Amino acid sequence: MRHPSNLTLAGTATLTVPLFVAESDGEIQSADYVASGATDGTKTIQLKNNTQNFNITAALTVSGIAALTKTSFVMASTNAPIRKGDVIVAIYTVTVAGTVGPGEASIDTLFQEPVGQHFGPAWAG
Repeated sequence: MRHPSNLTLAGTATLTVPLFVAESDGEIQSADYVASGATDGTKTIQLKNNTQNFNITAALTVSGIAALTKTSFVMASTNAPIRKGDVIVAIYTVTVAGTVGPGEASIDTLFQEPVGQHFGPAWAG
């Protein structure tokens, strides 16, 4: 199941932005980032399970990524199963502000439910 999230990222402020609340148990298998503008300064984005307090991805340096270019996150070694109700956030960190932020951005995650959970045991064969 895909979870696309659209957000507005300021150029000079460090932010924690909620992306979604997990509707079921599962795990984020991959994540991609794209923004409407190229960014200067030094800025990163990292996905985190805020409820269980672990990083889902490594920090992605978004400075210098061309506008409207899809870039994949690297999954963190700390990535673990997500439980229903967990709050997933993006942490946008500004180390050197520069003059241009990403503006409108999108983060798309691929969320995998455990086998058999979506349809229940009756569909297991």
